[in-house]
Amino acid sequence: MLAGRSLSEKELREKLKRKGWNEQEVAAALHKLRLRGYVNDEALCRQLFASYAGSKRHGVKYILAKLKSRGLDLSLIQDDIADYNYQDEYSRALALAQRKFAGQTELVKHKMARFLLARGFADSTVVKVINEITRQD
Repeated sequence: MLAGRSLSEKELREKLKRKGWNEQEVAAALHKLRLRGYVNDEALCRQLFASYAGSKRHGVKYILAKLKSRGLDLSLIQDDIADYNYQDEYSRALALAQRKFAGQTELVKHKMARFLLARGFADSTVVKVINEITRQD
């Protein structure tokens, strides 16, 4: 059950319950797995955050949503976000928008904004990117 992708404690708890395990069995199994280091939400959060941030295709809002959807505790996520480089986010959003919308007219500003917002970039980052691209044209 642990083969394949790493699971958060919440994901593993839900998976065991779907397999018919009762709450006591689930709690005992999770306790043993934590003691042996097979389930470690803190390490998983760091790993996933680094992976998503390293892909350079998404902003911090997207990463936050993905980590929360995996059942990771908000305090763990906030520890990783505290070290996040927002200037790097601007550079990534700008490069992504330039690749996607290179040479297109002023009419695509809204499309560009929706694209970047859907990728989880902050509103202020999106505005700066659109202003920069518009200025370059």
